[in-house]
Order: sequence, then structure tokens, then C-alpha cells
Amino acid sequence: MALISRRTLVVIALLCPLAGAGLRASSLVQFNLADLVERSDRIYRATVVEIEQGTVQAGGGEIPIIIYRVRVEEGFKGNLVSPGGNGLVEIRMVNGGITRDSGGARFLSPLPRMPTIVLGESYLLFTTLPSAIGLSTTVGLGQGCFHLTGSPGQEQVLNEFNNLGLFSGMENPGLPPSGSFSYPAFSEIIRTELTSGEGN
Repeated sequence: MALISRRTLVVIALLCPLAGAGLRASSLVQFNLADLVERSDRIYRATVVEIEQGTVQAGGGEIPIIIYRVRVEEGFKGNLVSPGGNGLVEIRMVNGGITRDSGGARFLSPLPRMPTIVLGESYLLFTTLPSAIGLSTTVGLGQGCFHLTGSPGQEQVLNEFNNLGLFSGMENPGLPPSGSFSYPAFSEIIRTELTSGEGN
């Protein structure tokens, strides 16, 4: 049985800025690349160097979070300067989609599962503006989290939705409608989209 307390509702209210990322109670809005670019606060390629479990205080209680520290290798949008000057960027995500058993009752998180991000792996991330309590996520959750694989200069990129719908409603950029494709080609399309957006 899923139980949602008043405290949990307060927490959800504090996380409302994440709604712009496509976070909904029962569904996820599909975004194309233009949407991802427009809705992101920062866009960058990075390698995950540290993952830490933590909590933040909100609504009279604690919210479980995951802290990712990443080394930025290529920036496209936003302020990517580390406050500590150590060359790392920190992403604090709510630890959503978890379950907890207590006394025979199962407590389900009312928040969706966040993207899967693995230590030592490289990603192209479209992240949201942090909320009032410092939490953010990738735009559209798994839609804005692209895993990079392959040798340098020949990397392939794939999000958690198999890149499906990335160019829906957009002029065909010459890449396949789904499945992995070239990171160098994709990065050029992102830069073109950013440049065209500046003129609007």
C-alpha cells in the first residue's frame, strides 16, 4: 500500500521547479531536442568521478538524495564553473523511485525514478535549474541523460528512451529517428540549435 504523508506533499511542492523537466505524478512529457535545449539550465559532457548518498532538509523532514560529482569535458550551455575551483560540477538529485518496507507495509516514493548514472561513465547531460533546496535533474529525466560509449572521436550517444522522438516536429538533421548515433554529429546539432535559439 502506498502512503503519502502531509510532509511528503510539502516536499513535492518544494520540488515543483523540477516539473519543468517533465516530472509528473503519473506520466512523462516527451521532449524533442529543441525542448531539451530550451528547458535546460546547463548542457555539458562529463565523466562521473564520485557518487554520494545524502539528504536535504525540507518540509520538516529529510529527503534522500544522490550527489553526483562530474568532470566537465565539453560545455554547451550555462555556468559550468565549479564554486570550489576544483574543476568538478555537482548535481544533487532526489533519490526517487525507491521503496521501503516497514512493519509489513511497503512505502513507495511518490517521485519517479531518476536517470541511471554510473561511476566512471561519460554522459551528455541537459540539467535543470536547481530548485530552492538545491535539487535538479536531467530535463525529461532519462530523455536528457545521454550515455556515451566508444573510442575518442567516434563516440556513440544514447538516452534512456533509445533517442526516440528526439527530432519529432523538427527538420530532419540527417540522424536516425531512434537508436544510438554519432556524438560528434549530435554535438554539432546541439550547437546549431543553441545558435538558432539566440535569434528568437
